[in-house]
Amino acid sequence: MRVFPLLLLTALIGGCGSGGDAPDPSAESTAPADKLEQQLRQGRIQFDGALVTTIEAGVLAKDLQDVIQGEELDAWPEIEDHIDAAGDILAELVPIPESSLAQQNYAMADNTRLDMIDAIIEAHMELMIAFHQVDSLAEDSPARLDPLADLLSLASDDAAAAITALGGKLETD
Repeated sequence: MRVFPLLLLTALIGGCGSGGDAPDPSAESTAPADKLEQQLRQGRIQFDGALVTTIEAGVLAKDLQDVIQGEELDAWPEIEDHIDAAGDILAELVPIPESSLAQQNYAMADNTRLDMIDAIIEAHMELMIAFHQVDSLAEDSPARLDPLADLLSLASDDAAAAITALGGKLETD
């Protein structure tokens, strides 16, 4: 049985048509509302990751509070404050507007997107500060603090991805 040639022939015959009538579904729309809708959709996915990992980092930081000591103990309240601040900023953005808002009210949706970018940039900065503080402390006790440093790094990466997906840019050092 020669199924492959039959499938190939069917595909070729199916492809022979008027050609230009149907839009290419893989082509991206250039309409501003469609682009904004896509940014909101992708930003929502990345934002969800940032929020979840930030919450997980906050929970882990609170759990570690009972086992930290010395220099770690002195720095811990500030680290928790940065993680909590990032979580609060992200939690205020919930719920992110549906991407269909772009079609209904473009100006409002775009302003919301820009406000989201600003807020996520602020949360990203808080996460980076907490990450650097934990990472520097982890040099002395990596087994205990590396999991938190890893979560903060992931939360920061997720926030950066959300900013990019929404059409924003992070300033690099």
